[in-house]
Parts: sequence; structure tokens; C-alpha cells
Amino acid sequence: MVRGGCLRVKEIANKKHPFIYKNELATKARAIIRDFSLRILPVIDENKKLLGIVTRSHVMSISSSVSPIRVKGIMENPKYTTTMDEDAFSTVKEMIKLDEWYVPVTASPQDKTLKRGFRSRKFH
Repeated sequence: MVRGGCLRVKEIANKKHPFIYKNELATKARAIIRDFSLRILPVIDENKKLLGIVTRSHVMSISSSVSPIRVKGIMENPKYTTTMDEDAFSTVKEMIKLDEWYVPVTASPQDKTLKRGFRSRKFH
């Protein structure tokens, strides 16, 4: 499990963290964020490439009576992302520094395919 004394993100990251496609409605993002008690939700394209995130604050003020707003219209860049092979403890340190509880996990710095989600509370 631990190679070279270093725990890797891929060994403990959540394999089933929710995501949303860029063209879906913001009200759907709101429902996912609410149902899973999330702070952020990754936004992906049809190839599972990470495009951005929507936050709880982005979507909680959106009403279903508002004209349909697409996720791509409210998403932003994540403060931080990590990769499958990153050191988990270094990742948590960075998350604490940025006050992030969750970060998207991509295949590599060059390949932005969303692989998993990483929550820091696994260390609490």
C-alpha cells in the first residue's frame, strides 16, 4: 500500500465522488451538492476532462424558477488539484493552507481527466 514510505493520493481518494457535465443545469448541480453535502462539485466535459468546479455558494442562491442557467456559465477554476501519484500528506498540507476540504484528482498534470475526489477529512 505505501511505497517508499509515502502514501499516494490514489490509494485513499474517493473513487465515486460526484461530478457534473458542463451543459447540465445549475439546479441539478445544486441538488447534487445538497444531497452529498459537498462544498465543490467538479465540472467535466464528455471525455471526463476537468473543466472547473461549481461551489455551494454558486448554486444555493439559484432558484428553479430562474431561467435555465448552465453549469458552464457559473463554474470557476479550482484553487488546487492533485494527481493520482501525489503524496497524500503533501496534498493535505496544501489543502489546509488553502482552506479546501476537497480537491479534484486528475490523471496527471498534463492529462486533466477526472479520476477521483480527495477529501481531507479522511485524515481527521
